[in-house]
Amino acid sequence: MSSLPSSSRVELRAVVFDLYGTLIEIGLPSFHKGIPRALAVGFRPWMELVRHRLLTTAFDGKEELIEFVLDELPVRPGPAARQSAVELLDEELKSVTIVAGAVSLLAFLKNRGYKLGLISNLSSPHRQPVQKLGLSDYFDATCFSCDEGIKKPTPEIYSRLCERLNVAPDQCLMVGDSLKNDVEASTALGMRALLVGKSSTGIRSVETVAEIGWMALDGEECPRLLGVGDRLEAARPHSPSVIREMTPLADSEQGRYNLVARVRVAVGRAPPSVEEFFAKRYLSPESAYVEELAHGVVSQLGLPCTRAVLIDGDEPCLLTTSAKGSKFRREDVDAPLAYEVARHAAAAYIFANADFRAHNAIVSRHESHASITMIDLEHFFFSLALDMTGLRDPYRPHTIDALSKAELSRRIRRRVLTERTTRRAMRSFLELDRLGSEIGRAFKSGWVETFDLARADSASLCGRLEKRIYQAPYLVIGTRSHRRAMARMDVEDIESRMLQDAEAIFPNLVALKRPVAGSDG
Repeated sequence: MSSLPSSSRVELRAVVFDLYGTLIEIGLPSFHKGIPRALAVGFRPWMELVRHRLLTTAFDGKEELIEFVLDELPVRPGPAARQSAVELLDEELKSVTIVAGAVSLLAFLKNRGYKLGLISNLSSPHRQPVQKLGLSDYFDATCFSCDEGIKKPTPEIYSRLCERLNVAPDQCLMVGDSLKNDVEASTALGMRALLVGKSSTGIRSVETVAEIGWMALDGEECPRLLGVGDRLEAARPHSPSVIREMTPLADSEQGRYNLVARVRVAVGRAPPSVEEFFAKRYLSPESAYVEELAHGVVSQLGLPCTRAVLIDGDEPCLLTTSAKGSKFRREDVDAPLAYEVARHAAAAYIFANADFRAHNAIVSRHESHASITMIDLEHFFFSLALDMTGLRDPYRPHTIDALSKAELSRRIRRRVLTERTTRRAMRSFLELDRLGSEIGRAFKSGWVETFDLARADSASLCGRLEKRIYQAPYLVIGTRSHRRAMARMDVEDIESRMLQDAEAIFPNLVALKRPVAGSDG
């Protein structure tokens, strides 16, 4: 697990969520509030039926539940009453939506290695949104009161879920919006708890579930990594800087692994100026140091780059300034833009940036001039995928350095950076076999110019990398299966590409080779 374990508590292995009011919300509670009026019955007997029967009885479908309601309540049902009840239930279920940021949080926690559980007091039809909204795949175990025959806060329902997750109660964190059901009952069983919603009792709480993504869950009190009111000494040295707003990006705007929030920072004394940053919490926390270094390298090459501010602490996060401009579009490529694409392509080739993709490019134009700022730089410097089997401490550069050339050669599983992968990355920006003469000349000019700049500054650039790899915390690069420390061999690999003849390798990189039948080209 990537998060840092607490030395004073049992390791957290699972996070258990309440459903309604925590992960999803009912927009129109038509069924719960509308049945008394539709069936002309009192609100109290209806609520008694819900609490004591509907929440603990399994029904095959909504029609069966409606029949049960009509039989149990003191009404004379008719076709109109039955139809009205069905419509109210359908309307309520259709109004259910996911709480902003919930999906990204679940994906992040699951990728971090936590087991996820779901526990809820609900009627059988109200299980439907879990599947319909795509939440079911995130959970390793569930306990729904309608299926279990018991409901929160009965201790046994929490125990059943812990058994299904194969974890002890003190290895679980319970998250929910009910003080009685989600906090008091779970902690009485030995679980840890977080309340969703404002608390006046001093219990650890968050206003929305998305805020949990910015907490260190293994800590004694789930300490916050970053949040409103935090002072950021590194944001503007010698100027007081305080976070005024912090809003997680919408689930549709989040990446596959990390969590990103938009942050507004008040800088300076009254009246302060306001700067906007993007905060990133990494699936692998050590990636924050890699991206910080990548920003420095890109800036040293003279390429447009956002400013990066490292927030160290229980777990490092990175703040980057907002890139000005609009998303890159292939149809807008002209000579000035092709020149800028080539500059970044050369930097990506030299320094092994696996994130060199069009969707990470922000374009800014001023009259005839164009510039591109690349965002998401955490996957720099990794070109050699090694087999780490048997290495005692692959997260120390000294371990990699100690391997002989023969041993390194034996352990190389593949090269991440090749002419083929470079061509494929370039193709996300423009058609390499359709480069017009003007665009082609501009593209080649940008490519060669960046190589010339890198070669002229090679001693400083490589010295910068070599100095950093031996500073703790060490740089850890690569994918999950080949994750390791960045070492001297990586710097040598980068330097070898930096000193290549840019004009000589250019034709091979931009030439579009015809795909062989059955291959991916």
